[in-house]
Amino acid sequence: TSVIKNITVDAAPTATITSPANSFCSGGSVVLTASSGASYKWFNGATLVGTASTYTATAAGSYTVEVRNAAGCKATSSAKVITINALPTATITSPSNSFCAGGSVVLTASSGAFYKWFDGTTIVGTNATYTANAVGSYTVEVTNAAGCKTTSAIKTITIDAAPTATITSPATSFCTGGSVVLTASTGASYKWFNGPTQVGTNATYTATTAGSYTVQVTNSARCLATSVIKNITVDAAPTATITSPSNSFCSGGSVVLTASSGASYKWFNGTTLVGTSASYAATTAGSYTIQVTNSAGCSATSLAKVISITSSITW
Repeated sequence: TSVIKNITVDAAPTATITSPANSFCSGGSVVLTASSGASYKWFNGATLVGTASTYTATAAGSYTVEVRNAAGCKATSSAKVITINALPTATITSPSNSFCAGGSVVLTASSGAFYKWFDGTTIVGTNATYTANAVGSYTVEVTNAAGCKTTSAIKTITIDAAPTATITSPATSFCTGGSVVLTASTGASYKWFNGPTQVGTNATYTATTAGSYTVQVTNSARCLATSVIKNITVDAAPTATITSPSNSFCSGGSVVLTASSGASYKWFNGTTLVGTSASYAATTAGSYTIQVTNSAGCSATSLAKVISITSSITW
């Protein structure tokens, strides 16, 4: 009978895979860690992909690890399925890439679960939209429900200068029945107002009534400005009448014609200018009128006063 041969059974290792997640974002990876052993073989499906205690998976797949212990015994883990999550699309849309001084423009991000808006490197918002009221280089970081994130291209926002809005005119008043031309500063389009009422849309406006006029000037960038008020008044015309002690005088005599009150005068016999005083001594028959001008420069012409000469009586 032989001597005893002692036979022992070596325990098989435990083969498991642990990882912080079962998926990763496109372009990323996840580290798979095997349970303790002496040597390792990692497989994605049937393909050997690694021999270290950890494996950094950069592709989707069904991963297993074969763990061999110091006794040469081995075990193969159950499969760990790793998937790749798609990155979100990150874009910025806006009605315009600029806004008028004192205004703003709304920037809208593409669909996501979470957002971070940046002006340069400074975070400025966390909503799906951001109202930009300053010039800047804006980006948005969009994170989807899987936690994957993408940063948009830069959208540069600028500010358009407002136009200058002024009104010029040769005068701030005109005589009853007249008008004055109001001229706006340069622009692309115009709105004239008398108080709250819009009265015109050209570069000039002919005012025929008194009022408080403003002009809204819009430039080619669609920015607008409103002028200060230009007050326009209407000066009353004077009353022009002729009074005289008589409408006739004797041959060789005269009659004094007197004008109503004014600042200056022009006397006419028909169409001929005959005098410039407040009164006129008519020594000839005719159809007399007076043009009276007041201190505002407004004038009026009287009705004609017909003066005749009475023949002398011979006794």
